[in-house]
Amino acid sequence: VCVALIFLGAVFVARGRLRSPGGWTVAAASAGAFVLLTAGGESLGFSSDRTRLDAELEGRRSTEHFEIRYTRDAAIEREMDAIAAAHEFHYSEIASTLGMGTDARITSYLFRNAGDKKALTGSGGTNIAKPWLREVYVNVEQFPYPTLRHEIAHVVLGQLAENALKVPGRFGGLMYALRKA
Repeated sequence: VCVALIFLGAVFVARGRLRSPGGWTVAAASAGAFVLLTAGGESLGFSSDRTRLDAELEGRRSTEHFEIRYTRDAAIEREMDAIAAAHEFHYSEIASTLGMGTDARITSYLFRNAGDKKALTGSGGTNIAKPWLREVYVNVEQFPYPTLRHEIAHVVLGQLAENALKVPGRFGGLMYALRKA
């Protein structure tokens, strides 16, 4: 409900509908929902702070373009070379196709399974990207990560976005092309 209110408020502001009937009510409810999620998101299971993620995801692997953080687990450790190579492979293909890369490293958070990811971030089965933070969140149980390329593309294309969240909204066609390339 909070996320829906925030989205609705953003739509009202973006479309200049604050002066329409109920516009300010929607804006106020959205602001309240945003404050609630920002202040209490972790305790409500909607988010996690860096300190907690760093404490729980103790494993580290650095590559040329990534800082990979993961749960220390024997199965993950055995696959880490392949996991790191998959990150760099997808990044290389995206950067080559677009003729551009990122100006900073991407942090990739890898979770053992959807349950672990949900406990730490509030989102279990969905892999996500946060382009404004240059971060991707992926479940390891889904190797070879059918969406890893897509999440990396969000971060790379986010550099072209002209909004604060670096969400490449108008580049939907490019996202589709990158999926097929």
